[in-house]
Amino acid sequence: MKFSIVTVSCIAQLPLYARPTANSAIAVDGYNSTEIICSGRDSTCNNEQVRRDIASRCTQPGDNRHTHIKCYFCSAWCFHTEPLCDVPCCDPRAPVSNDRCYCTPAGQSYQVGIKPNSATKCCGTDSHGNSKFNDHGQCDCADVGATPRWGSNEGDCCSGVLEEGKCVKASAGMRHPRGPGWMRAMDCETGALEGDGSCKAGEPGEAPADPSHCMSGAVGEDGHCLCVHAGHAHDDRRACCSGEHANGTNVCACMPSESSLHHGATKEDCCSEQEDEGKCLCGMPGHPLKPGRGATGCCAGHALEHDDGHHAHCGCSTRNDDHVTAVEHGQCCGGFYDGEASRCACVESGYLVASFVPAEACCSGNKSKHGEHYFCV
Repeated sequence: MKFSIVTVSCIAQLPLYARPTANSAIAVDGYNSTEIICSGRDSTCNNEQVRRDIASRCTQPGDNRHTHIKCYFCSAWCFHTEPLCDVPCCDPRAPVSNDRCYCTPAGQSYQVGIKPNSATKCCGTDSHGNSKFNDHGQCDCADVGATPRWGSNEGDCCSGVLEEGKCVKASAGMRHPRGPGWMRAMDCETGALEGDGSCKAGEPGEAPADPSHCMSGAVGEDGHCLCVHAGHAHDDRRACCSGEHANGTNVCACMPSESSLHHGATKEDCCSEQEDEGKCLCGMPGHPLKPGRGATGCCAGHALEHDDGHHAHCGCSTRNDDHVTAVEHGQCCGGFYDGEASRCACVESGYLVASFVPAEACCSGNKSKHGEHYFCV
């Protein structure tokens, strides 16, 4: 059973004598309609649907944990409400100060919480604001010139020096507060390290840090080795921005949704070829992408592959897909969403739909083509 938002809106505009009882609304299920009682529903953060939505979110470092969550048909008049709820930090271990989540320190694993593949919870960033992390699933330190995320301290800078929110180079004789192994030659003013890991005192004119040979054969302006972009060949998958080869070849694969850009990676390396704040985004229904990338590049997890073999478009989610939260309702076919059940709703007969909408998205389970257009029957 699902609610018709349009029907509820119409009820609100009727004169008082024409409305249903003050604590009810009309629910629509196929061709049948029934009166649903809304009085007594939990309109707080303890509402079952609200709790499901909270469980699908997390708060990034520096953001406020208090967020308005839409509660569908929760008021006495069956309108939506938006209780102010606490959303957990993306790193469940993170301290909280003034309702703001701290970032994950360098050396700790970022593979925690509901988004274990996202390193955006790390304190360490590069000079472009992208997350720093290593191959072991741990957060790395922030580069010189970078601004580490909220809740960081000097130990989150590779140089061990944090001034006015920015990592700066360490002077001769300084050691990293976390001990040896963190500071690099490039983090020192002199460009050299002593055997004990401290910054070496250099003579005027001494050469700056000399980066070691890079697997990709390319070095960025900041002295870091760059990764190999998606679609380019390299025999060692570790050199790829995604860290993977495509389909058993030596060609670098694209980066799945939620992956963090790093070491020269750009939005073109994302499977959807979209990014926001240093993280790959998934493609919404209808979004064009390269063939074979539906599972890793589309929000719905699949795409319509065209017969020419050169084009594809992201598909949409149907009522058969489990737990589509309110935040993700835009990926539902036709935009039909059942808020109470946290699922996509079916598309009624007669509605025009896009070519990528499968027949199973229609309430009848069938769609037809008239001319160049498709519609549910």
